[in-house]
Amino acid sequence: MYLPVAMKSAIGYYKIADDLINILLYNLAKENCRYADVIISPDVSEAGWTSFLKLEEVVKAGEKTTELKTPQIHERLKIAFGISQKRKF
Repeated sequence: MYLPVAMKSAIGYYKIADDLINILLYNLAKENCRYADVIISPDVSEAGWTSFLKLEEVVKAGEKTTELKTPQIHERLKIAFGISQKRKF
C-alpha cells in the first residue's frame, strides 16, 4: 500500500507518542503499586490506552482477576481490622 511521505511520518509520530504515553502510564502505575497491600493486575496486554472498543473485554479480565484475588483481599482486611476469627464477608 502506497502512503505519501507526509502520511508515513504522521503515522510514525503517532506511534512514538503512543509509546511514550504507554511508558509513562506503566511507570506511574508501577510507582502507585509500590505500597499496595494487594495488586490486581489483569492481562490486558492486547488493549492500549486508545482501545475503547475493547472495554468489555478489559472489564471482564479485571473482574476475573479480582475474583482470583478475593481471598488475598479478605486476608488483608482481616489483618487491617484485627479480625482473628473466621467471618464471612
